[in-house]
Amino acid sequence: MTILPESEDHFHQLSETGAYEWSYFDGVSDDGQWGFVAIWFRGAPLSPWYSAAVERALRRGEALPPLRHCAFHFSLFHRGKRIYSALHERDGESFHTDYRTPDVRLRDNSLYANAIPAGGTHYAISVDTEFPRQTSRVVGEIAIRSERQELKPLLESQLESQMPRPHVQHFWVPAALAGNFTAELGLWRLAGGTKRISFGGRAYHDRNFGTAPLHHLPGNWLRGHAHSGERTFLYFHVGGLDTRPQFQHALLLEKGTIVAQASSLTLVQADPKKKRWGIGHAGILHGTSKELEFTVTPRWCVDSGPLCHRSIQSLTVRQQGAQQPEQTMDGVGIGEVLRPDRAAVGWIRPLVKFGARRTRE
Repeated sequence: MTILPESEDHFHQLSETGAYEWSYFDGVSDDGQWGFVAIWFRGAPLSPWYSAAVERALRRGEALPPLRHCAFHFSLFHRGKRIYSALHERDGESFHTDYRTPDVRLRDNSLYANAIPAGGTHYAISVDTEFPRQTSRVVGEIAIRSERQELKPLLESQLESQMPRPHVQHFWVPAALAGNFTAELGLWRLAGGTKRISFGGRAYHDRNFGTAPLHHLPGNWLRGHAHSGERTFLYFHVGGLDTRPQFQHALLLEKGTIVAQASSLTLVQADPKKKRWGIGHAGILHGTSKELEFTVTPRWCVDSGPLCHRSIQSLTVRQQGAQQPEQTMDGVGIGEVLRPDRAAVGWIRPLVKFGARRTRE
């Protein structure tokens, strides 16, 4: 995996069969009661239709442009429960971007970004998504303001061993790790009419893309982040906990500036209290390095499936050698457990379809 600078926060003109890219946003309210996730995909690696089409094309030696499989995902959480979730996959005719800025639109779900003169970026998200099986619809606006961040030490710290192999490439763009947001949404339900929802808190945004099928990449993914005051912490681990990882990083920022980072971690996960779809999601994760020590405690599993679990998490972070209370951070955020290889398992794909909707133009 290669870390790229914020200037790469735009969709790329990928053409390889199985290539993919997603632009990810999430936010949790200051009181921890509300949360959202919004993702735009070009080449949707967690879509059962895309992974199946990629495997057919590879067997036949055919080309499959990622633009044929675009998608938008939106989830809304309240008090530890998912109250709305939909994945809409469509053909490329509905997908619009200029390949120069983060701006993107898939039908009526759009993102527009503007640079802030003093540094940072303002993101405007418009959501209009419905899922007939849930007889519900979400319409509204989310405004995110990300202050200027200085990630040069992160880019300089990449080790040669972490560079991608020529035939398997994945790129991560930590575009806006610490932002503030306000959300004004309307949630419509068939039996209950429309409920107006307003909340605000801290937001996160990154971008991932690759030039080979995601489900061909080895290892599981553990990733998450949390905010507390002016501090933000994130962790990213790819690989098994008992084997040498393909990628590791932990990062602590204050006012957008890195105060501690680690690229070599020892991770220990307690036995999960329960499993869903064969993926443990309730285990407590302990991470240590010579720079940082942290504990991740999942509070609520808000998205669950055979490929990915997403949870609201509590994180406690301490800089090694810290003596003062202000050097310890306690925050709430969102974390994921991802099993990319499962997208290649044929019998799993129909199970994913219950949470997705495919519409051709």
